[in-house]
Amino acid sequence: MSRTPATGSHRLVGKSRRLVRQRDIEQSQQHSTEERLARPLTRQRGEEAEVADVDFVLQEAPQRIVVRVSLVTLVCCGQKTVWSYRTHGLSRLGQTDLLLLLEHIAIDNAAPADPVALFAGVLKKAKEGSTVGDMDHTVFQASERGFLGSQYTGGVLYFLESGQCFHGLVHPADFGSLLACRLVHRRELPYLLHSPTRLLLRLGAEDGVYPCGLISNRYRPPVFYEPARSVMSMFREAVPHLSEGLVPRLRDCNLTLESNGIVVVSISGRRQADLASLLSVYAPDTDGVLALAGELCQSADAHLVARESPGGEFETVLTTADLAGWGTAGHGWGVCWVTGLGFIALSTRLGAADQQGCLAAIVEDGLGVICSRQDMWSLLQSLNEAEDFVLPLDWLFLHDRREPMRSSSIRFVWRHLPGE
Repeated sequence: MSRTPATGSHRLVGKSRRLVRQRDIEQSQQHSTEERLARPLTRQRGEEAEVADVDFVLQEAPQRIVVRVSLVTLVCCGQKTVWSYRTHGLSRLGQTDLLLLLEHIAIDNAAPADPVALFAGVLKKAKEGSTVGDMDHTVFQASERGFLGSQYTGGVLYFLESGQCFHGLVHPADFGSLLACRLVHRRELPYLLHSPTRLLLRLGAEDGVYPCGLISNRYRPPVFYEPARSVMSMFREAVPHLSEGLVPRLRDCNLTLESNGIVVVSISGRRQADLASLLSVYAPDTDGVLALAGELCQSADAHLVARESPGGEFETVLTTADLAGWGTAGHGWGVCWVTGLGFIALSTRLGAADQQGCLAAIVEDGLGVICSRQDMWSLLQSLNEAEDFVLPLDWLFLHDRREPMRSSSIRFVWRHLPGE
């Protein structure tokens, strides 16, 4: 009888020892990773110090997934030196591989570890069936240390390659297969969450790169300051509990202005349920405004960009893919056949619209419209039934253009793919 407890005790001790050994192994692996990250990415070859690529293994089996870290001096972009973090193998889990370029600064004597931890989190989510894609985001929880030691870094914006320079970073065969990561300032989080296209283009304007540069700087100032100053926060009184009152974003929706003054709102047929959900919250019969924010239009020749000063003034900037059109919107409109817009907002609040006709004007990076109640009712009916609709415009005012355009229109078009 006395042996049974002793045997059981021995089993517990053996199990405890195995757990201790397993914990020691895990801690040893963790310390090994931390030591590798703390070690400068250099190796001696003869008398010269050469930067060496280092792979950090996120998963060994069943599929090997690594983060390759390199220190690269770019031949373009002002010949900046950057830390390059690129994953290999995430695509096997249905997650597009990631690329983050972090500007090297004087205090860096080793590769910062936080981006590797970020990618490890993406891997964990991918295993759970949740992946990040184009214009998705990750928000960092506030902490005493902060991401990369900065309290101002609030999250990451993910976006697909779209014409940026990858010379010396990516093999030409891999172009179009990576999801770029861009660090976002904490004050820019409202736009990261609810209007990523506006943020993407504004960062591009700051970089002088269309639509957005790839290099993240952990200590840069914000490009936006207070969302309440923007016309995009028009819903802050009607639905203040949602998205700080910003215009809601509809995925797979493109807003464009053609050179002849025709405005096209193109909506994917598979987003009909999403649109119905938005309309149930942002209802024109309660606040008098119907507004939608769109996505980055890849087929546009140019895009409007909203630039906010620290004092709260907004300026509309026109940017083109070849950067030749950088400047105040209104100059060179005839050169751009299709210009992308950030949002459209229709209002029936002003009774004068019924007498003066339907008016539209460029506001920040979007289009503001004043229409009659009958036009609004007809538009809502067509949107609910997923039918095309044409709203005639009597006047269209373009930013910094002296003469308004006459007899234009806004066309709401549904894109239906086979099977939808």
